[in-house]
Amino acid sequence: SLITGLVVYLVVRQQVRGLTVANEMLLPLLVFMVLFFLLRSVYIPEQSLALVNHQSGWLWSSLLYLGSNSAILLTTTPALMAETDTRNFRNGTLIAAGLLLFLLLTNIHLLNKYEAIIGQSDLPLLPIAQYLLPQLPWSYGFILFIALITTAFANALSLSKYLQQLWPRQTDIALLIAIVAAAYLAQQGFGQLVATLYPLTGYLCLGFYLISFCRLLFSF
Repeated sequence: SLITGLVVYLVVRQQVRGLTVANEMLLPLLVFMVLFFLLRSVYIPEQSLALVNHQSGWLWSSLLYLGSNSAILLTTTPALMAETDTRNFRNGTLIAAGLLLFLLLTNIHLLNKYEAIIGQSDLPLLPIAQYLLPQLPWSYGFILFIALITTAFANALSLSKYLQQLWPRQTDIALLIAIVAAAYLAQQGFGQLVATLYPLTGYLCLGFYLISFCRLLFSF
């Protein structure tokens, strides 16, 4: 976690340019891996639903996935808006939203088709990835790492922008302290923390979208 924190710190020091370079390297790999699993699922049949006697709740899991991950857009958008021109900002936001929609639809497809092998896993896509590609059991971990590290870059950049407003002269020190604190928390029951914050963030964002939709609907 300390090494990851150091990498995040070095990338964020380059501001938007560092985030852009990192994403240009990592996001194509993420899209390639997701497309690979999506195409492979076409040729591998689902298992019989008779093998399980539980409800996996794949649809609600997918909605929480959308809510939690779209929170990144809500937190980083204000920070990036001030650093880029309007056209690039709009294009970047549309690409990010399109990528998130693609990941959501892929998530729904895989969870729906392979519902029988999910079991009670905390990471429903993990047994699916192992079923689709048993020769490379680390493949899902690779996807998860890319998703986590790009999320860390975006969140750290957003945090650095807010820190620049609060402590303009001590921004680097404050950011480094925040990363070290995050690394410490990662060693102190990080899994339980994620298990609490992930659904909480998902519920809050879904509620925000619902309220925004209702306000838009009633404004007509």
